[in-house]
Amino acid sequence: TAKRLLRTLKPHRLKIAGVLAFTVLAVVLGLVPPLLMRQIIDTAIVRHNMRLLLWLSVGLVAFPAAAAVDTVAQNYLNAVVAQSLIHDLRVAMYEHGQKLGIGFFTKTPGGEIHSRLVNDLNAVQNVLRNTLTGLFVNALTLVLTLATMFAINWKLALAAALVLPAFALPVLSFGRRTYDAINRTQEALSRLTAHLEETLTLSGIIVVKSFGTRLREAARFREYSQAVKVNSVRQSMVGQWLNMLVRVLSALGPALLYGYGGYLVIHHRAELGTVVAFSTYLVQLYSPASSLAGSNTSLIGGLALFDRIFRFLDEWSDSTGLGMANTAPGLIFAEDDDVAPDVVWISHTRLQTALQEDGKLHSAPELVIEVVSPGSRNASRDRQIKLKLYSRRGVQEYWILDPLQKQAEIYRRQEGSLILIKTCLQEDSLDSPLLPGFVCPLPKLWLPRA
Repeated sequence: TAKRLLRTLKPHRLKIAGVLAFTVLAVVLGLVPPLLMRQIIDTAIVRHNMRLLLWLSVGLVAFPAAAAVDTVAQNYLNAVVAQSLIHDLRVAMYEHGQKLGIGFFTKTPGGEIHSRLVNDLNAVQNVLRNTLTGLFVNALTLVLTLATMFAINWKLALAAALVLPAFALPVLSFGRRTYDAINRTQEALSRLTAHLEETLTLSGIIVVKSFGTRLREAARFREYSQAVKVNSVRQSMVGQWLNMLVRVLSALGPALLYGYGGYLVIHHRAELGTVVAFSTYLVQLYSPASSLAGSNTSLIGGLALFDRIFRFLDEWSDSTGLGMANTAPGLIFAEDDDVAPDVVWISHTRLQTALQEDGKLHSAPELVIEVVSPGSRNASRDRQIKLKLYSRRGVQEYWILDPLQKQAEIYRRQEGSLILIKTCLQEDSLDSPLLPGFVCPLPKLWLPRA
């Protein structure tokens, strides 16, 4: 896949180089204003140099304006590169389609062919435009900002940089706590849901009224509901403590900077303008770390959801002996088609031929499950790109679980392609003709919102 991508990018290497050049220029231009502020405070004001003060003030407007123009040019070239790649792929797919035999068109629905040329390529276009320079910009900004700070004053830069690794500590420390809190809350919700099903259905209420156990069952319900409340509060507070630590760390950097910087200024070892410039650079260093801490909570929640759906499938598979479930397996359809679904279920019969020496599956399992991660691009990938891939490669059933909307989309193979059969909502249960006797109530999967 990487080699084919490089071959596709090769004709556009000059335009890509232009995008990267404008990106570098934008990062460099963003580093200049703090330096100008430093000169205003340390030189122009101290020396009462009005002419220098005027020119530096003009620079505070000119450089951001130049950066804005550069961003427009960068976005234009980025769009041109993405559209050029999509154009090349679209033409190549069309010409390839013309060379296929009649048998392909008799077996493949026309709508699926058109969707590959339109919807799939539109999804690829979004990925290209949003990720073409993202990683490069973040890495370059971090490196150049640190380099500039160390060039100005290595002591202050070291004090500011020492805080960066600390951002990883609460993320690593609270990761396991978040995971445990989610599982405890889910277990409490499972007990509450089971009690509702046993006592507040037609058959359940008949038993309660017949044996006069209304007060006892009400007390049990109150106990289970109290457990849900307590565990939900604990889960919420784990996230709150994590956010608090991140905010404290974000404040610790400026505190160290101004404290140590003030000490250096008082003892004439540093200039006041240098300290002010560093305070601006800190924003460029700490913002990505704060985002990382927030995304970690979503990731932990997703991992817990993977484990729950896997446990349901695994328990059913063990009891029936019909197959096995696995989380995040390597699934290789072809050299250029390899994915890692969140959960799969595969029968023992198909497993014998699908599992190769490399430990990966080389043909489609019967059931594939994807859990939608936060972000529109992730949802689009699961509902468009992966849906088309699994449909084309022979997956019999495809579930898309959406924790945010608390619903599950069920796709089953009909007439050679995966078709949306139903959307399961909050109180529905997951089942499948592939898994006789398997029932998984959706409320046992979802997490309460923190």
